[in-house]
Amino acid sequence: MKKILSIICALCIVTFAFAEIDPPHRYFEIGTEVHVGVSNNWFSVPDFFQETLVVDLNKMADNLSSGLTLDALLDARGNVAINGGKVFRMNIFAGAYGQGMVNISQEMLEFLANGNANTPNNTITAKLGTDINAYVEAGVRFQSIIKNLGISVTPTVFVPVAYVPRVVATGKVEPQEDGSMVATGKADIKAYSVVPLNDPTNIDINALLKDVGVDFSIGAQYAILPSLDVGLEVLHIPAWAASLRNETSFVASAEYKVNPVLDSVTGNSESQFYEGKFEVGDPTYTTLTEPKKIRRPIEAVLMTEWRPFGEWFDVNGSVGYVFGENHNFKYALGAGFHLLRMSKLGGHMLDFNIKSGYQNRIWTQQAELIWNLRAFELEFNVSSRSANFLSSFMGTGLGAGFALRVGF
Repeated sequence: MKKILSIICALCIVTFAFAEIDPPHRYFEIGTEVHVGVSNNWFSVPDFFQETLVVDLNKMADNLSSGLTLDALLDARGNVAINGGKVFRMNIFAGAYGQGMVNISQEMLEFLANGNANTPNNTITAKLGTDINAYVEAGVRFQSIIKNLGISVTPTVFVPVAYVPRVVATGKVEPQEDGSMVATGKADIKAYSVVPLNDPTNIDINALLKDVGVDFSIGAQYAILPSLDVGLEVLHIPAWAASLRNETSFVASAEYKVNPVLDSVTGNSESQFYEGKFEVGDPTYTTLTEPKKIRRPIEAVLMTEWRPFGEWFDVNGSVGYVFGENHNFKYALGAGFHLLRMSKLGGHMLDFNIKSGYQNRIWTQQAELIWNLRAFELEFNVSSRSANFLSSFMGTGLGAGFALRVGF
């Protein structure tokens, strides 16, 4: 019995000796990955496959406490990594990121559903929340691990492609003599872009190079125990801001008529529905003399990884905060199973990971499978997404990702 326990302890010591958070799998590696996702917090995926999408504004207003949120994500990047042991590691990367979120506030839903005729002057001001930004970036990450301490520094150059600030919409409801109500709404929308939207092929390379932004990230990780690592990262510390010189502004307006209840009682079924229209005015294009300054929000993230039984199983988590105009909290909690080590660097033939997370005000439940044959590695993941925690388990949004890495 003592011999068996000794063997088990020896194996644990060997596996723990190689442990660290996210170790490299190859000495030289070229990789690419793509992640996409869409979500909302009301409609399920099967709803969109019906012949007619039913929108019940009254039910939506009664059941949603924070408005209707729509979200889309695209993240694509490539990298070349050189791993010269623990003393020197370098990862050169480039990619494109785009995230868009629109939130129709609860006040706006109630206004559209019920009219809110009791408000002063029959007028309501409601927020149409937006968080739309897209950028391309390129940078290099340097990392060194000495004994139990790892340090990383990542300078990055980025170019914002598009940015839409928060929108405030106003609405008004007016009772009519026939018992109906007319609801109108208007929103002034501004969008900033790297190229003029009326002439997207007109790219001034010299101006573009002057308008790039630069920030950098720093990180540290420490092995408290052979089975427990902790880390801290501070992302997107600004060196200087990027500039967007092209502004597009337009007015979006809507007008809806709610027919009188009496019509439905008398059998006039055609009058039971909302009647209305939505229009977007002609845009105005402006080249700004004082450009819009863009800084990516600073993020501070504390992370940990615990391997209670050896490297074949880990529990990992992170918690962080995003500072800036749309400041928000983020977290992730996951577990992974890792079978058949492929090299002394790190990496296993099969990895299966599950994770629950909250980032950019979106809840995500994700499953991931990695198949690693040393010379190349394939990764697949799928997720269910939503701005509402319970809805993130119910298919109101979907995400998927794919990655390919090759090297030796």
